[in-house]
Amino acid sequence: MAKLQLIRDVLDNRLLDRNGRHLGRVDGLIAEYKDDGSARVTGIEVSHLTLARRVHPLLERFARRLPLGTREPFVISIDKVTEIGIDVIVDVDFEISELTAFERRLERWISRLPGAR
Repeated sequence: MAKLQLIRDVLDNRLLDRNGRHLGRVDGLIAEYKDDGSARVTGIEVSHLTLARRVHPLLERFARRLPLGTREPFVISIDKVTEIGIDVIVDVDFEISELTAFERRLERWISRLPGAR
């Protein structure tokens, strides 16, 4: 089995649901560290907050104040990942995920900006 390098092979890759619909990008990874120094990835974060934190912690504080309705990143359990390649495919349905509601709020918020129409 080929070795997987998380930063290169997973982070920022496109995230697709079980039907091939775009869920966003892998913005962050959640790891569990053990006493022996090893680590295990337990989840994938998808959120503007995670992406903002990666740029700078102050940007995350600003992003939390935006009226987008999300206060915590959306986390997908690593057990839901079915394939990692060019895209990361997860066993989640886009239509019933919390990401759909976030995308709709974001779309309404952006449509109010000057010049968005």
